[in-house]
Amino acid sequence: MNDSCKTTWSSAEDLVGKLKIGDLVEFKRCASSGVGLYNHWGVYMGFENGIHGIGHVSSTGNLIKKSEICVENLFDVSEGGDCRINNSMDILFDPSSENCIKSVIKNKLGDHTYNLLVNNCEHFAKMARYGMSVSGQANNAVALLGAVAVFAFTLNPLTSIAAGGCLYCISFLKDITFMPFFKYLVETILNKFLPKKKYLGN
Repeated sequence: MNDSCKTTWSSAEDLVGKLKIGDLVEFKRCASSGVGLYNHWGVYMGFENGIHGIGHVSSTGNLIKKSEICVENLFDVSEGGDCRINNSMDILFDPSSENCIKSVIKNKLGDHTYNLLVNNCEHFAKMARYGMSVSGQANNAVALLGAVAVFAFTLNPLTSIAAGGCLYCISFLKDITFMPFFKYLVETILNKFLPKKKYLGN
């Protein structure tokens, strides 16, 4: 995997030579006017079957409709836009091995449990690399909506900013603390009573 946590934005053609299996790849998604809409995320799977594969959640463009986990060509996923390696969470968490990351993605192929609203492409990519579903974009959305709602009731900008900050922290901590702890608790109980078997990815 790549030792550089984050590269500068570039074309897929310029980026491909820097990619290592397991790298998270962030893709810019822009409107026809060039205004940025959001960033799409995927995981580099290496060169197989004649393509530089990206494991990602296929985009439906619908907030509610389920999307599907698939592996597609890097150059198709980029849609001609800029992209970059973004392993920035390596600073906080150790990434899984290349084989483990590829195994997670292959086992999820065809999974339809993802959507833009609550379980998106960034959640999936970071789950594959770090074992936890985290989305900065989703956390930002929660914080923004919360701040707007608080401002609508209080008409106090400082209160709304504080509320937004608190909601972001709660959302982030939920991703990195509560779910991993719950997984550890269940895993410990299962292994205690059934020690000869392995569960939850152990």
